[in-house]
Amino acid sequence: MNILFCDDEPIILELYISELEAALPHFNFFRATNGVEALEVFKKESISYVFTDGKMPVMDGVELTKNLMKLENPPTVYMITGYAGTYDEDTLKKEGIKKVFYKPLDYDWLTEFVGNLK
Repeated sequence: MNILFCDDEPIILELYISELEAALPHFNFFRATNGVEALEVFKKESISYVFTDGKMPVMDGVELTKNLMKLENPPTVYMITGYAGTYDEDTLKKEGIKKVFYKPLDYDWLTEFVGNLK
């Protein structure tokens, strides 16, 4: 299974990926630092799930999701954000974001969550 993480903070991105790769070696993880990069990765790879940050330069997580939902076979999208209360979760769901998670994430929880994706 191919999973894409998109976050403009390289350190956070590397922490997510390194923890998950160690625990879930049968998954393929991809990374992008903004929505434009994420779209490029999505078009090259068969991505099943996208975990995106909310606020990013160039293209934020909401705009990324809107663009992904226009494509054939869009992925399931989750948002990970440090801006609690900034987003209306009902509106985000209408845009295609399945669920919003708030930073900081517990890596054991994230590993279990991702490991249970089918």
